[in-house]
Amino acid sequence: MRLWAPYWRQRRVHLYLRGDNISSLVLFSTLKTHSRQLAIIAREFALDLGTASFKPEVVQHLPGVANVVADSLSRKFEPGRPYLHHPCLHASKEVEPPSRPVQWWKSLTERSMPASPLAKSGAWSRKRPRTDPDTET
Repeated sequence: MRLWAPYWRQRRVHLYLRGDNISSLVLFSTLKTHSRQLAIIAREFALDLGTASFKPEVVQHLPGVANVVADSLSRKFEPGRPYLHHPCLHASKEVEPPSRPVQWWKSLTERSMPASPLAKSGAWSRKRPRTDPDTET
């Protein structure tokens, strides 16, 4: 959603979520999860919802067989088979999403990101370095 912000940020839009992954649909409709990794995505989506004039109106489960566009896209890099675009994608331009550095994630803090290279290196630490009491003068 954040990548498409220029298209929806200043206008009221209707958001419809359709997919074959039930966990993702529940996550985006309730903003709740038991997974620590998915909780980051839920927080980020909640922050985007807070600055937008929309919320998901319809969350619809599409069984994998019925989700023909996603099925077509998932086969793009399948080895040994030629890739054929789904007809509705012929006018689409293929783009790669930009990289997402730490600053892109609005909800991450030192505490919520213990595995971060910045946290490991101490770059986010506000504490003074520990000193050995035997060597202090």
